Amino acid sequence: MNRFTSAVEKPWSDQARMIAGAIVIPGSSAMIYGGFEIQSFEAGRGQWHARIQRADLAPVVIDGLSFPTLEVGFAWSDPEAAIADAKAHIDQNRQRYTTASV
Repeated sequence: MNRFTSAVEKPWSDQARMIAGAIVIPGSSAMIYGGFEIQSFEAGRGQWHARIQRADLAPVVIDGLSFPTLEVGFAWSDPEAAIADAKAHIDQNRQRYTTASV
């Protein structure tokens, strides 16, 4: 253990809980939904957005362009709305998001 790690009784995967088909990671604004990690963040006072990345950490490839993460949505008034928008974005674009071919 060092200053960048902390002692946790159980790994987050043991503590995670399901909410509306998504795995919520305790102590974090992140959740796993449909193979993607969604994290809400406040870009300005009361302006919530969401960041998406693949749960397996592979890049999201859209039309041949590789992205490690995507920031999606509008300035929502709360983190739950930003996450709901990110889920809709994942559902609508799942076919376009592929892994990079090597």
